[in-house]
Amino acid sequence: MNPLFSNLTFFQDNIYPPFGNGMYHKICFENVHIGFGNLFLGRRLILYFESDFKSVEMHFTINGKSSAHSANFGKTISFESYQHNIIYAYQMGGKMEFSGEDMQILENPRHFSTAFKRKYNVIPNTIKN
Repeated sequence: MNPLFSNLTFFQDNIYPPFGNGMYHKICFENVHIGFGNLFLGRRLILYFESDFKSVEMHFTINGKSSAHSANFGKTISFESYQHNIIYAYQMGGKMEFSGEDMQILENPRHFSTAFKRKYNVIPNTIKN
């Protein structure tokens, strides 16, 4: 078996009323998490987040609208249908606001630890943790 896939873990989160309906799936290995889901939110939803590690996050909005608010950005970043964003996150906090409609999303946060960088040689050794 390919060692890259030897530690795959799968998660499924279900969203129930009163927040909405839907499923969010995650596939995880090492420091890579891939999430995707279909959500129907009956109304606007705000989630607060905080992170104390380094990551590069790719967000793909297939359908729906959301926005991220963080002092790290200095502005609001919007996620619209058929749009993607790539964010470098380090000691980031803020809130995500979801507009309350049908949403289809794909997310790929990558958390680059020193061991991960050495094992898979994905980014130059000049980047320090």
